[in-house]
Amino acid sequence: MLPQPIDRFTTVGRDSVLAAIALAITLDASSALAVEARLVASGLSQPLFVGAPTGDTRLFIVQKGGQILVRQPDGTTSTFLDIGSTGANLINTSGERGLLGLAFDPNFAQAGAAGFGTFYVDYVDRSSSNNTVVARYQVSASNPNVADPGSRQTVISVLQPSGLDNHKAGWIGFRPGEPDNLYIATGDGGSGDDPQNRAQNLNDDLGKMLRINVRGDDFAADANRNYSIPSTNPFVGQAGNDEIWAYGLRNPYRDSFDRQTGDLWIGDVGQNSREEVDFARANAAGGANYGWRVREGTIANPAYSDPTPAGAVDPIYDYTHGSGAFQGIAVIGGYVYRGPVSELQGQYFFGDYVSGGRIWSLKLDPVTGKVIPGSLTDWTATLLRGTRIGQISSFGEDAFGNLYVVDLGGTVYTLVPEPATWMLTVAGLGLLLLAARRRAVRSAPARGQACEPDPQLFRAMLSRLSPAACRGWRP
Repeated sequence: MLPQPIDRFTTVGRDSVLAAIALAITLDASSALAVEARLVASGLSQPLFVGAPTGDTRLFIVQKGGQILVRQPDGTTSTFLDIGSTGANLINTSGERGLLGLAFDPNFAQAGAAGFGTFYVDYVDRSSSNNTVVARYQVSASNPNVADPGSRQTVISVLQPSGLDNHKAGWIGFRPGEPDNLYIATGDGGSGDDPQNRAQNLNDDLGKMLRINVRGDDFAADANRNYSIPSTNPFVGQAGNDEIWAYGLRNPYRDSFDRQTGDLWIGDVGQNSREEVDFARANAAGGANYGWRVREGTIANPAYSDPTPAGAVDPIYDYTHGSGAFQGIAVIGGYVYRGPVSELQGQYFFGDYVSGGRIWSLKLDPVTGKVIPGSLTDWTATLLRGTRIGQISSFGEDAFGNLYVVDLGGTVYTLVPEPATWMLTVAGLGLLLLAARRRAVRSAPARGQACEPDPQLFRAMLSRLSPAACRGWRP
């Protein structure tokens, strides 16, 4: 039998070391950035977007050349629709043209509902004018993994200036709670500094966010206008095109709606000085002027001395061009995270097209609508470490809020909990509970008596865990 002091030291010291190790492991794991980018698809040809219908376990991948691929949960991929040169040959892919956007009808999976099996695409066509076209398609009646190419119907066609192949935007989407209204982002048409001032021209659909009702048809005599005008659009009954929801945009290439709040986020690519993220609450009345071509981000466009338009809305965040940690060359708008990783909830993820990619996030104060000081986070090293991402072309969401990063070079990644972090957390908890069990004994029991744990000591040890590590516990 060991002398009493050594016995006490051995038992208490060993348990203290266990507790210390457990706390160190658990606290370190809970404070770490517990996500990583995991490869989900490769070998693609210039992918520009990913998305999925509500409740669907598949992932749909848009390629610039005109193909939409469908990826099954087991990882197998096949062609869903081809309107490029290897298929229907409808699109022009030069410059920033191509198949640029995809949106599934909110009623895509609702049998018998308007919009069942319907999806929409945004592309630049091969006609002499190379217009932006938004068309709708139906899924094949015999195969849910194939679209019916013969079901195509033009919804709206937006006239593009001849000979200019940049600033085509291309994002389309439905706001949560508005199953009838499709939002369509258009760039200013191209060149540089918007020489025709199209973004400020309310009689021109370029440089705008449009909003149309895809259930109605106010233009029955026009085969290329198969929509109606929502009565609440801001320019109905006054000067300006009725389709316009917001204006003063340069190239709102990638945008999104917060699936929880319905707020609109716009990533508007800048000219030579600033990149900007614009924002509009879900209950906004429309009609916002984001300032281009006079404003570039939060500054005056150096190319013009025109006065700032009355009521122009500044972005919630902008950044300068360069190679620094929070600089870039072309903003890629993203999404407010609503996926399964609780630590990321409510953060708006976005990035930049610069070589090697940039990924950042920020959070808004729900009351003020301003960026919360200190919330801007650089995820570049954490998420892109070890990936093959060259240039980020888009972010995307699946039906369950998982966030994806699309690389123009041919890969798609998703954000997932980092396995090592979760293993550390579990290991730390296990060691902590073992130590607590050993130490939570008030005194050695008399022969024949049961050990009685000390609840105060047990609770005290648990209370030292971080809130993130204790999530789900009820001590």
